[in-house]
Amino acid sequence: MRRLYTLLWWVVLPFVALAGVRRARREQAAGVASGGLRARQSWRERLAWATAPAASSGASAADTLWVHAASVGEMQLAAVLIGALRSHSPERAITLSCQTATGRARARELLPGLPLRYAPYDLPGPV
Repeated sequence: MRRLYTLLWWVVLPFVALAGVRRARREQAAGVASGGLRARQSWRERLAWATAPAASSGASAADTLWVHAASVGEMQLAAVLIGALRSHSPERAITLSCQTATGRARARELLPGLPLRYAPYDLPGPV
């Protein structure tokens, strides 16, 4: 079953990429200066090609807590959880992932400076 699921992901991935290119073009046409750059960064993060944010803080991947929030509501809860984690273990590196640009924007408001990335696609390589 896992092989079928992975095969379907590989079949769908070009269409996902096409949708990302179209979104970047719409953002650029609408005057969003960093639209194309954001779309490329999103793609790199979702395929796990981007540098891990925790690496910049000096923490290894094994020492980093990864918190994921799929929706804006979950992002609100993640901010509370991360606040508690920081008070309990202030030396521990934390990385936050999200699913959408809206969730990412909310995370930037709630937790400025926290390493943030899009969640990787559920493929064997990125995960």
